[in-house]
Amino acid sequence: MKITKEEFQRIGKERLDAINNAIYSTETLEIPNNLLHTFPIDGSSTYYKGWAGALGTIQGTKFPIPIHYHSAVSDSGTGHITIQLTKLKNADGYSGHTRSQVDESNNQILKSQITIFDVDNLSLNELETIVRHELGHAFGLAYSDNPDDLMYPTIKTNFPYVNPCNIKAISELYDGNEKRTVTCEN
Repeated sequence: MKITKEEFQRIGKERLDAINNAIYSTETLEIPNNLLHTFPIDGSSTYYKGWAGALGTIQGTKFPIPIHYHSAVSDSGTGHITIQLTKLKNADGYSGHTRSQVDESNNQILKSQITIFDVDNLSLNELETIVRHELGHAFGLAYSDNPDDLMYPTIKTNFPYVNPCNIKAISELYDGNEKRTVTCEN
């Protein structure tokens, strides 16, 4: 199969749009709690399509939350958070991986490198979801113990968006709580 330069640019733009949605979107979704298996059953919960919208709701933390972003497409991999797309498959079967450099004495994440594997076989929705999950790690979150949460080790939820539990965990983390785990109760 031969692909034209124009088609390659279109596919590249679509991928960039998916990544940008996971980062910059302020769009919210009101999801009925009965679909989320949470209480009150007749209520709803606000989920965010992008981290910018979710993190923008947090105020008054001890440490500044990284809420100002800019994107650059580059082959050099410069930036505080870089996202690398690769055609290679991860030997352990992961779709994404985040490696962070931290300054433990000052409780700071200095840089994070996100790698998204086997990108040619991911739909745009899958790419956006994986980036959203890996950005959670880049901001300091570990895995969730709830299979319905975005930060669960394998994404099983029908709603892979930033949820109130993720926002609370980030808020607590940047308020000086050194616990990185996400505990989301049903």
